[in-house]
Parts: sequence; C-alpha cells; structure tokens
Amino acid sequence: MNYFPGAAMERVLQALGTNSLNYRSSGGGYEAQCPVHDDTKPSMSVKQGNLGAVIFCHVCGEEGKEDILASLGLKKADLFDQPLKRPERPQVVATYIYEDADGNEVYRRDRREPGKDGKSKDFMQYRMVNGRTVYGIKDIPRVPWRLPQVIAAVKDGTEIFWNEGEKCVQALEKIGQVATTAGGAQDWRPGMAEWFDGAAKVTIIADNDEPGEKHARKVAAALKGRVRELRIVRGAVDRPKADVHDHLAAGHTLDELIDITDQRGHLRSVPPPRDAAPPVDGTSARQPEEQPQPAPAQVGLDLTDTFGLRGCKAPFGYRITPKGVDYSTGKEDNPWARFTYAPLVVTAAYEDPDGEQSVQLSWTDRGRTVAKVIARDIAKRGRELVKVLGSAGLPVIEGDSRAVERWLAEFEATNLGAIPHEKLARNLGWQPDGTFLASPDSGTKLEVRYDEQRVPAEAFGMAGDFEAWRQAIARLEPHRVPRIVVAAALAAPLLHPLGLDSFTVDVSSRSTKGKTTALQCGCSVWANPSETASAISNWRGTVFAIEKRLNMVRGLPTFLDETMAVSDETIIDYLLYQLPMEKGKDRSGGYAGALPWQTILLSSGERSILSYTRNQGAAARALCTSEAPFGEDGDAAREVHDAVFANYGHAGPRFAELLRKGLAREGGRDRLRARHRELAVQFRGDSAMTGRRAPMVAALALAEAMACETGILPYEALPTETWKRMFAGASPTDNQPEMAMDTVREYLAAHSHELYPGRATDNRPPVRGWLGATKERDGRLHIAVLPERLRGILADAKYSLDAVLDSWITSGYLVEAMDRGKPTHRPVVKIEGRPVRCFLFTPAAVGDERTEEAA
Repeated sequence: MNYFPGAAMERVLQALGTNSLNYRSSGGGYEAQCPVHDDTKPSMSVKQGNLGAVIFCHVCGEEGKEDILASLGLKKADLFDQPLKRPERPQVVATYIYEDADGNEVYRRDRREPGKDGKSKDFMQYRMVNGRTVYGIKDIPRVPWRLPQVIAAVKDGTEIFWNEGEKCVQALEKIGQVATTAGGAQDWRPGMAEWFDGAAKVTIIADNDEPGEKHARKVAAALKGRVRELRIVRGAVDRPKADVHDHLAAGHTLDELIDITDQRGHLRSVPPPRDAAPPVDGTSARQPEEQPQPAPAQVGLDLTDTFGLRGCKAPFGYRITPKGVDYSTGKEDNPWARFTYAPLVVTAAYEDPDGEQSVQLSWTDRGRTVAKVIARDIAKRGRELVKVLGSAGLPVIEGDSRAVERWLAEFEATNLGAIPHEKLARNLGWQPDGTFLASPDSGTKLEVRYDEQRVPAEAFGMAGDFEAWRQAIARLEPHRVPRIVVAAALAAPLLHPLGLDSFTVDVSSRSTKGKTTALQCGCSVWANPSETASAISNWRGTVFAIEKRLNMVRGLPTFLDETMAVSDETIIDYLLYQLPMEKGKDRSGGYAGALPWQTILLSSGERSILSYTRNQGAAARALCTSEAPFGEDGDAAREVHDAVFANYGHAGPRFAELLRKGLAREGGRDRLRARHRELAVQFRGDSAMTGRRAPMVAALALAEAMACETGILPYEALPTETWKRMFAGASPTDNQPEMAMDTVREYLAAHSHELYPGRATDNRPPVRGWLGATKERDGRLHIAVLPERLRGILADAKYSLDAVLDSWITSGYLVEAMDRGKPTHRPVVKIEGRPVRCFLFTPAAVGDERTEEAA
C-alpha cells in the first residue's frame, strides 16, 4: 500500500471508478453515488481529513460505513494516508515496595517507561496476595515510602526530606540522607502526617512547577504543628518540572536548594550586586565575604498613606521611593540599582478553604493604586509573575524578574506581623467554616477561579430598599409561577443543611408571557437582575462555560434564560443529568478537571427543558411548569420588572442569616430536616416519579413558608394543595418518549397513503416521496419509516429523535436486526425494489388496528 498525503483519497476515488460509481467535486471534496443503495442523486460525501479520507452517506448514516467499504473492496486501514503507529509497549523499569511500621510489605508501585498515551512514564499500583497480583490499592491505608527509616529518623532527631517520587528519594539516599515520598502528588493522604509527629526537622522539596509547589504546600500544611522545624525548598535547576534528582545530577549541593518557605529566617536576604546578573539556574545569590556590604534599608514614601500598610518597613539592603524599588550594590560610585519602576509591595496574604495561599500585590500607576491577587506560587516565580500581571501594568521587566521575586519574598518575611492575613473565598454561598457569603461585599475577600466568573459574581449585591422590594413582590401574590421562582431562589441555601442534591426548576411557555420577568424576580432575591449585570445568563455557550457559572456558587441559585438559544441540544441533556452530581466531568486533571457546585438551576424557554433530553430519569431531576407566569396580567409584570431593577439583593442575605442562626441553635438542623420530611411525605403523589420529586418540591415549599413566617415575603405561603397540583401529580411530560410515539402514531394514521406500496393501483410514489413502507413479519404488519422523515415528524412537534430512541428500544417499539454480525435498529428494507435503511416499528409501537388501517 502506498502512503503519501492524499493517498487515502486517491484509493477511495479509484474504488468508486472501478465500481462504476459517479463522483464530482463539491465543497472542497467530492460527492458520489453510494454503493449500498440505489443512488440516482449522489448522497455520499468524500472529503480529506486530518489523517486521511472521510466518507459519509447521508442515507446510510454512520452505521452504513462498513457496508460502503465492503462494497468498494476497501478496509478501514485504506482510509488513512499513513499507517497508524503502534505505541511502544510500556516496560517496568523499577518496582518500589511500600512497607508498614514493622517492615511488612503493604503494596507496590511499578515505574513503567514509556507510559501509556504517549507519556514518558507512568505508574502501576498493586498488592501481592498469596503470590498473586491484585491491581488497585483503593481500600488500603497509604503509607510513606521507607516508613521504617522515617520512624527511626523521627526518634533520632535526624532531618527528613520529603519529595515527589521514589527516584528523588533514591538520589538523596545515595548522599546519606533520610528521605521519603507518597509516590506521586496525587498519592498524598493527610493520614500520613501522623508518622512525623515529633520530628526535629522536615524539609519538603518541591518540583519546579505549579503542581509541585502546591503539593509541597499541602504536605507542609498537614505537618504544621507536628514537627519542630519545617522548610519548603526547590532545586537550583531552573527548568520546568526539575526535581532534586536533577539538582544533584547537575552538581549542586543541598546547601544550594532555594528556600521558598513563607516564614522569616528561611528566606535569602542579601540582594545580588548590580554588576552580577541574576542567577539563571536558581542558585543562591549569597555574596562572598569580600564583596562590599549593602546599605541599610530606606523608605522614601509613606507606606501607610500609599498602600494602607501600618508598621511596615523595607528589608535590609533595599530602598523604596515613589519612583520604584532599588537594591544596594555596595558600591560607592553607584550604590543603588533599580529593578521596579514604581513602588511594588505585598499588601495582604490570603488562604482559601483548600489551604492554597494567595497574595495581594499593589503598586502605583499615574497617581492611583493598583491591587491584584495572585497565587503565591506565581509570586515566587518572577518570570511567571511578569507574564501574568504584565498586561495589568506591573512595573517590572522580565530581565529583573528574579530580583523582584526575592524582593517580594523578603518584604513579606520582614513584615509578617504587619501585613494582613485573611481568609479567601473561592465561591459565593456556604463556606467550609459554616459562614455564608452572599456577595463579594459581605466582608470576606472573594477571588473567583476564572475571569468569566468575575462579572456575574459582582452582580450579587444590594441596591435600593428592602421594603420597596417587598411592595413590588406583593404584586406576585395571585401569580403562582413567579412565586415559585422566588421560592426556588430562596431555597438554594437549604440544599446543604437538608443534604439535597442540586436540581432544576424550569418555566416554559410561549413568548411574551413573562418568563424572563419571573426569572428576574427570583434573581432580585440575591442580585442585580438587569441584563447588563450578568447574574442571569442564557443557554448559549459551551458546557464548560456553563459549568464555570455553576461552580461560582454553593447554596445560591443559578439563572439561565432562553433554552432556545442553546447551540447544541445535547448540552441541556448533559447538564440535566450532571447537575445533581454537583460536579462536571474530569478535564485533564487539576481543579478544573471536575468543577464542584451546589445550586438550584432556574431555567426558562418556550419549550420544556425535558424536551431536550434523551434520559427518561431527567424528569425526576427537574420541576417543570408550562403555565404562563403572569397570564394576561401584563401590568403586574411591567410594574414588578421596574421595581426589582431598582431594589434587589436584600431578601436572600436576610434569609441566609436567619437560616444560619437557626442551624447554630441546639437541634436546629434536626428540626429543619424534620419539617422538610413532613412536607415531602405530603408531596409524594401516586407514582415513583412524583415520589422522587417530592423532596425538591418540599424544599421550595419550606423556603417560601420560612420566608413568609419571618416577614421576608409579604404574602401568605402557597397552600399545600397548590404545590401538589403544580408538581405532585402525574404529568404527561414524565414520559417524553411515549408522547413522541403518540405523535408518530398520529402522523402515520394521517399519511398512510405515503407508505409503500400505497393505495394507488400503479404504486406511483406520492408527491413528497415515500414516507416508508408496510412490511409483514411473522404474520403481523410492521411499519418502516425513513430516518430523515422520522426526524422531521418529531422536530415539527418539538421532539428530538436522539432523545427518545433509547426508550423506544427498551419499550420494544423498534425491530432489532443483525447486520454483518452487529445489532442495528435500522435494518434494510425494500421500497420499490431498492434496499433502504429504515426504522422498523413493531405492532406494539403503532398498534395492530393502526397498522392494518395503514396497510
């Protein structure tokens, strides 16, 4: 077989010609006759892809590709320009045995090179049971490697080195040190910290990258208070991912490890002389004794007046002026060298609930003060700092990045007691310490993880007057749908104490009936509901973008308007399923791999949100109403709309504070849950579906009742019977597939003349072409329908074939056939003697009477 760019395309075109099939150029590729069916009008496309030729028949679909290749005398390999290379088989290059305190084997880790999926290495963890390999150690307590040596070192007061990886441990052992590891960064377990209790000194050596330093700080946080002296360092090899093995292999000593501990006394304090270039390999900048001594520290501006820092001073050997920061060269002719071009200092330090630290850097720019919060590990890497904050006006050039790195570290170390150290929140809503953050102005510093979250987060806040908001919301009393939306907005903080999963409340009706206004009323409970504030978004966007919006809150509502704006209907299907899981799917690891949330999603659109999903279980994850929110009362909608735009953000924080105080009382959580259970029993209904929805309905009813009892809402709570009528009764939307099947049945009954062989004596096709055919199997009539016609029938009725197909198969509505050894639900049937793939409905789907009538 020949291999060159376009070789696969040439092979396909040659096969088409050999089989007397016509093809012609079209849209950068070719359109051709399909060899599988009678194709007078070319229905197959042939295009050049990244790896070779791409063929697709719009009649046969993806399932027919194997038939097409077989008819052309081709194999799948013929579609590739180059042969696919088989990856090199992983080989075990080292086995590391983990032992307990008595030296007994617990489990093993194999280092394999190369690793799977193109990685340079990977690791396989397993245990030996009676000489048999049992993969996976999920249920086994993890222990540090070389645990017996660690225990002995703790007893003897010997320094212990913690590393990321067994290879680094072995490198340190070669020079006579005691070292240990958990394996990879993901293998650390907090329980390992107890083995270090009473240790004299533990030095944690971080890999030279962001994950490596995060891992080191996580270990340090767990060991804090357990050991007498704790340091975090990194190697002197200034290369991404470089570790202590690389450090030692490059000829460096342990004295040349770079200290990155956030404590006074562990940081280098002598800046480099002006004529010495900043070290590029990360080695220490200590100066020989014969070098001139640096000048004392100088401060030429008021740090309190400029940055609000009281009691702060410059470290020895530096001076700070309105023009920038200088270091002392020790030379008489030119004693100072500038490395920032405006004053630059650390003005605050923060720690988030996961123990990750951030710092606030501040500088002056044209008479104003600029403040930016960044991860601490970025502040420790000068070049990365310039890259991240350069566009924000950081007064530093890359050539001075190492000097800036040292300056910030030494400034903070010198002023630890004066620089504010505060807690940092990463999301709105419930915090790990039990507090509730209703807005960025609630007192706790909020630093969201993504820039896309910043604007919607800032929309959460107050404006206007609480009493004016109550007067506006009073107009909702006769309109139960907007009242339910307001109740849902208030109910979001209840999810956490009640132990409920996130769920959806959907309002659907034709346009101009106040759906968006209802959402704006709910939004005004917590935030600015105007279009420009971005607290309410729409369904347009990617899954990841919407997950970032969800990730912004834990116990606050999320608002997505206009389901019709969604670019891909599968996005709604996915999110309806994923929302109760309260985290997205993994994306390449790290925090962004699985974004967590806890929310009630408030959605609106002209179609029910359930019409977008193929998952029948989605009906149990959403409370849906198609009732017009304001009916014909347009005046009420307009008045409420204008009022909540001017007065918002008061009710939610009041409700959250009352809830928090109630939970803090003895037995408060138990009383809240008991009241919720009582309501849920009343809303169970008569089916399994209503029973699954009952806890969600009870949460909304409970939130409204609590808000009415405390005067937050200006009306009486909806009666139990109203909630039952809205959500506790059986709904036809509980069975979308059956509703879609009813649509198909009705269409077939009305268009039976379009089913081959038809009613005409000469079997002439109808004007629109054949809809399908009637077929007799086992003495009973079946109906075959062309795929595109079926999709059109369902689309006209606002259903998706993909959304109901699985349920139809489960219900036995479609014939399953074997095609080349594989099952298919699109068997080949003949219409006018031509083989065509169709969906073949069973008598159970369309009913014997309908089938016979159609025949």
